[in-house]
Amino acid sequence: MTRTADPIDVRARLKRLLPDKHIIDLAAETGAVRRKRRIGIVPLVWALVLGFGTGRSRTIAGLRRAFEQATGTDVVASAFYDRFTPALAKLLRELCKELIDGVCREDVAMHGLLMPFKALLVADSTVIRLHDKLKRSFKACRTNHTLAALKAHVVMNVLGAGPCSVKITSERVHA
Repeated sequence: MTRTADPIDVRARLKRLLPDKHIIDLAAETGAVRRKRRIGIVPLVWALVLGFGTGRSRTIAGLRRAFEQATGTDVVASAFYDRFTPALAKLLRELCKELIDGVCREDVAMHGLLMPFKALLVADSTVIRLHDKLKRSFKACRTNHTLAALKAHVVMNVLGAGPCSVKITSERVHA
């Protein structure tokens, strides 16, 4: 069966969310960039945002390989690693805040049967396995294969108002 709808242009949508000019301006403002270098801030940000899923394990070396593959340039490892500074962390934090605020600002009205409701809440409790050395702080339920696990409890307004509550506990705690 063929698709009749136009394919989604993911690149264009991502560029609308984070325009290159905005990344460059915010990078200069936060001090993440002082001068133009071989490792550009825009490709670096996109490699960090999208490169987390490449490879079996998530390492800085894996991010460097994702950056090299995306940009088509070979980069000395130390030059890449030296870009991980408090200023870069501040830039990424600010970009994340802006994206979250932008999504939360959208005022979405419900339609049809849901129109009488002001909010639509969703509750989720996700279990994440941890290293066994964290078993004192985060006891797991299934101790035959996992000794430590945390549970992230989130209640979220689906209409874009963001999380209403977030709580992190050991897997054994019910919230």
